[in-house]
Amino acid sequence: MGHQDRKPTLVLYGNCQLSCAKFILESLPTITDQFDIGFGTSIDTPNGRVNYNDVEEDILKRCHFLIEQIAEEEMASRFVPFAQSEILSKEVKRFKIPSLSGAVYWPTHFHDYRNKDYRELEQYSGKGPYPVGDRVINNMIREGVDPQRVAQEYIDSDFGALMNLARLFEMWNYCGTQRDLDSDIQIHSYVLENLQHKQLFYTVRHPTMEMMGVYVALILDALGLMYPSYWEDVQQLAYDPIEEYHFPVHPSIGASYGMKWVTPEKTYRHYDNGSFPFSEFIHRYAHFTH
Repeated sequence: MGHQDRKPTLVLYGNCQLSCAKFILESLPTITDQFDIGFGTSIDTPNGRVNYNDVEEDILKRCHFLIEQIAEEEMASRFVPFAQSEILSKEVKRFKIPSLSGAVYWPTHFHDYRNKDYRELEQYSGKGPYPVGDRVINNMIREGVDPQRVAQEYIDSDFGALMNLARLFEMWNYCGTQRDLDSDIQIHSYVLENLQHKQLFYTVRHPTMEMMGVYVALILDALGLMYPSYWEDVQQLAYDPIEEYHFPVHPSIGASYGMKWVTPEKTYRHYDNGSFPFSEFIHRYAHFTH
């Protein structure tokens, strides 16, 4: 059967956020009855795989919609632009969408170097037990400070005294607004309106499932594919592909930005090890190689 006789495709090209969007779209019969869903990653990979970013040619030949993600500024150096336009038909409808950033929650976020010895452990999805951590904690550990002291000093710290959080917010807001201006689909105003009232991100680049539901809804609306029972269908999804690891938001940051949901009692998930309140999570994080 030639590709002309098969369903058209809706192709997503971007980071893990659009990979999660693919999971959601493939879980919606109303959409999969009309389209096959394709995905290509826009983030370069250091492991040397050939054509890692490419979308399968058959998927592109049947492409009706192409969603291309605008890179977050911090990840721009690893962004690989879509490079297969010659395969697309001239009738393909292309839309740009901004990447999502929760950097305002974690101004000292850090890809923890201590994870390199843990990458083979399946329970951590090959990423190590704490793939996204905190630079302040890591700097103190590298200086040889006792982990117990590291954790307690971090817990007791006031980020408003350590840095200009208002200026950081302005920069984050400016970048989010610019990504919206460069895109066909806008999302930043939703993030701004809900930042104080609900958790929108698990880590810097991993939105919550509710946030992803909004993201996909905006895609479908732009494509003219939104349907009445969408939210009911999304709420019935039993699995969240990027929910397995959270990193705590420091209460002083939450207080500075008026985030009512950030409390010392709020728990954060650590894979299948459980969910822990801020203080306990930070102690576990500071001690994990000791």
